Amino acid sequence: MKLRRIFAALAACAVAATMAVSASADYSVPADKISQEEGKENYSVALFGADDDGNQIGLFDTIDEVLTYNKAKLTVSIDEADAQKAIPGDVWVGGGVGLNSESTGWASTEISFQDGVKPLTWTKVEDGVYTVELDLTFVNTDTYAQVWFQNWSSADASMKLTGVELIGGADETPTETPTETPTETPTEAPKNPNTGSTAGLALAGLALAGVAVVATKKSK
Repeated sequence: MKLRRIFAALAACAVAATMAVSASADYSVPADKISQEEGKENYSVALFGADDDGNQIGLFDTIDEVLTYNKAKLTVSIDEADAQKAIPGDVWVGGGVGLNSESTGWASTEISFQDGVKPLTWTKVEDGVYTVELDLTFVNTDTYAQVWFQNWSSADASMKLTGVELIGGADETPTETPTETPTETPTEAPKNPNTGSTAGLALAGLALAGVAVVATKKSK
């Protein structure tokens, strides 16, 4: 195989590897990292921060890691009968979702099942399971960062926060750069007289190793 063809194929592999890393960047918060206030349906996730002794208690060690995500998707479970009563407004079933940090303060956005009544509306996934997406607006000077949900229903309707997914992490999707299509030349790449065609294969192996290094760096 001509060296031009080898390098063109490897370049395509590098782009595909980068896209694969970017596509897997979303992060599901472990269930044991979702805190609930005792006796209440008030939940929070500490993304970054320290306790009074200076020990990091958040999911991430630095605020910069938090900033690689731009949205949080919250999932709740509810009795579907309660949700169906709330959708037309027969009963009030709602709550608040928001952020907590130095830059945002205690930022609260109301959410309901009735479309258009509050700034946010739950989206049905299946019976008894609903989600909402919340914009993350933390800044790099924040020394702590939280996402939270609270049930403020007037009706006796239980809503449990069952999942939090961080979206938009490590936005490294490459942009296409126009390149010239490799043209074939009638001259074969020179062969090593001692190894024959293995010289070209060795070059291909080194280039493939470079692709692996790129993928490894971008997955951190």
